[in-house]
Amino acid sequence: MLIFDELKRNDPQLRLLAVTLAGGLLVLLAGLWWVQVVSARKYESHLETQSYRTVRIPPCAENSRPRRPGAR
Repeated sequence: MLIFDELKRNDPQLRLLAVTLAGGLLVLLAGLWWVQVVSARKYESHLETQSYRTVRIPPCAENSRPRRPGAR
């Protein structure tokens, strides 16, 4: 494969870049695992309280006034 062939060459800057990108990907995957697996119970407990909420929306001032022709 092209990527692995390029990494086989003796190019320390390219290897450093590849290691940095692989490390960043591992950090992102570890964070995703932490949120999905470790913190799941915390989010499940909040799910019940956030399932049903009544939100009062006040009437908009623009809609409560009578409109005049040509007015914005």
